[in-house]
Amino acid sequence: MRADARDNRARILAAADEVFGASGETASTEDVARLADVGIATVFRHFPTKRDLLHAVFSARLEALRDRARELASAPDPGAAPGDETVAQGDGGRRDDRVEHADGITVAVLDDRR
Repeated sequence: MRADARDNRARILAAADEVFGASGETASTEDVARLADVGIATVFRHFPTKRDLLHAVFSARLEALRDRARELASAPDPGAAPGDETVAQGDGGRRDDRVEHADGITVAVLDDRR
């Protein structure tokens, strides 16, 4: 893929994330194109259907969430990871329930390490 095509695809995904994140799946692909500063044909060249575009946005969010979860899990002290908020503690502190906010998705990260 050419560099300009890669740049367009990245801008489209970023714009779609913002547009769909703010307005939901019923948001207009024309709004995505406008925010990405590309024509609607360019959007559909990269993502033939709106469903394909939504899938790509959702996949990117899940990948970011997975990467953040791995980062938190590998921290020397997961309890001290920035951005985490302890919401419950049980079993004498062996298990911490944490809430991680990544791209609007809330996930409980459980740690049973002793």
